[in-house]
Amino acid sequence: MGIGIGLLYALWVLIPRIGGFAQFIMAQEHESHAIIASQRKLSAPNLEAMLARDTPVTNAQIHCEPAQRDWDYVCTYKAAGLRSQPRLHFGVAVDAMRWVQISPAVPVEAPIPPPRQQPAGR
Repeated sequence: MGIGIGLLYALWVLIPRIGGFAQFIMAQEHESHAIIASQRKLSAPNLEAMLARDTPVTNAQIHCEPAQRDWDYVCTYKAAGLRSQPRLHFGVAVDAMRWVQISPAVPVEAPIPPPRQQPAGR
C-alpha cells in the first residue's frame, strides 16, 4: 500500500510538469514550421528582378518589402518619365520560385485589395 501511495504522489507531482513540457514542445514545433514556411518563399530581391523583367513599363523602379498581412510582399513603383502618375503599390503572393497572385495596383495612399481566394484543390 505504501508503494501505491508513493506512486500516486509521484504522478501527482509529475503530471503538471509533463503537461507544461508538452505545451513547450508544441510551441517550438509551431515556431519551427513558421520559420521553415518563411524560408520557402521567393526573396524580395528575386521578386523585384522578376517583376522588372516581366513588366511592360521600362524603368518602373519596383521595390518590394515583406507585407504585414494578407500578402507575402507589398511592392511599390512609379513609371519613369510620367510626372503626373502617382506612386502605386500592389500586393504579391509568392511560392518558392515565382509569384502566384498579384493584386491590382492602387495609389500608395489607398489600401491594397485582399487576395482572391483560390478554388479548393489548387
